Amino acid sequence: MRARAIEVDKELRRLMRFDELTAPQEQSWQSLKEEAAAIGRTILEHDWRAGSLIVERGVPSDESGTRSTNESRSRALAAVERASKEQGVPDHASERVTHALEHTADPQSRLAHYIVEASDANYLSAFRSWLGDPAHGHREWNTAEVDAYRRVKGLARAMSLGTTTAGGFLLPYALDPQILVNNTGSVDPMRQVSSVRLTALNEQRFVTSAGVTASWDPEAQEVSDDSPTLAQPAITAFKGQAFVPVSLELFEDSDLSSQIGGLFADAKTQLESAAFTLGSGSAEPKGVITAVAAVAGSVVTSAGSALAIADVVANQNALPPRWRSNARFQANLSMINAARQIPMYANGPSIVNDSTTPPRCFGWELAENSRIDGTIAAGSTHDYVWLSGDFRQYQITDRVGTMLEVIQTLFGSNGRPTGQRGFHMHWRTGGDVLIPDAFRLTDYSS
Repeated sequence: MRARAIEVDKELRRLMRFDELTAPQEQSWQSLKEEAAAIGRTILEHDWRAGSLIVERGVPSDESGTRSTNESRSRALAAVERASKEQGVPDHASERVTHALEHTADPQSRLAHYIVEASDANYLSAFRSWLGDPAHGHREWNTAEVDAYRRVKGLARAMSLGTTTAGGFLLPYALDPQILVNNTGSVDPMRQVSSVRLTALNEQRFVTSAGVTASWDPEAQEVSDDSPTLAQPAITAFKGQAFVPVSLELFEDSDLSSQIGGLFADAKTQLESAAFTLGSGSAEPKGVITAVAAVAGSVVTSAGSALAIADVVANQNALPPRWRSNARFQANLSMINAARQIPMYANGPSIVNDSTTPPRCFGWELAENSRIDGTIAAGSTHDYVWLSGDFRQYQITDRVGTMLEVIQTLFGSNGRPTGQRGFHMHWRTGGDVLIPDAFRLTDYSS
């Protein structure tokens, strides 16, 4: 078994040296990955050290073949600190990655491997040379840059990240929007208050429960059956895309390699802010409104034609006690302003307390979410305008590995060049409610 594992490892490493694989090589690569995974499972069953051979999904171990999970994590944490100092990665991004490394179960060290390789300064310099001249920039790479590129290319292929086409390039760690995503919450409040996980998996599974029931039992008697009902919701990361056409003049006169990460991060944030609130869950993340509205027990109906204090109170009272300690409200600005005009009692102060930042309503934080419905229309079937809950039960998953494609020449409708190049970025992000009962949504329906 060990001898075959070493043979598989050597063959995988040999194939990793190729920038692109032929069809037979690709088929061989897939077969070897499956065999490597089977060998790993067999070894685990016999309680052997899996880290000394091949890890799942075909990601090779280090050169010595004995890197443990803890060692991989330590190397990744050191890489995070180095990238923060040398490559200008913002503190909030470094903290986000550090938290993911320290708190995410990753027995195959996929995330750690990605961070170590994608944060290599030689890979960043290779990327900048290529971006400056997509046709010939790679001819200027030195040996260290070539080796860094090959390692990242092999890692991307092994982890099934992005594409293997000649035009694709895995964005370096310091430029990856999945790493740099803005954490201020001013545009996307959902990221600020939700649970967010950085992962190397396309599908992330979670374990949820309505709660464990404890009991008082007499002395020397069998404990009662207090088994909780466990659910395993799975969140799939969907592909998001952004395309930017750039004139040759702008391409030649600007430093796109240092600016493109921020530009695409902003485009990503704008797209996701809508999905995390109203997304359908089909080919895009499922929004919190979409998920909660589908569960009748989490919807509080009102027959009124305008926001009223009774409706806000009813919403708050309907949220189960288990979720109230971390609960907050979200609403469109127009609804928040309407609430500001509602007095707590006759000639009393507003139900919205603006003396704090953020403002509070009946003791709970009140945040603006411009994607929530801001009008209550007569004759409307549904107007979901007021949301409360423990937003930690909305889970966002960001899969590492953002790919950038460069289209060398763009053509017009007549088939002639326009004097532009195109930048096509794609990434994967998922989102969904883990426990709908942790939310209450007010619905004004006719």
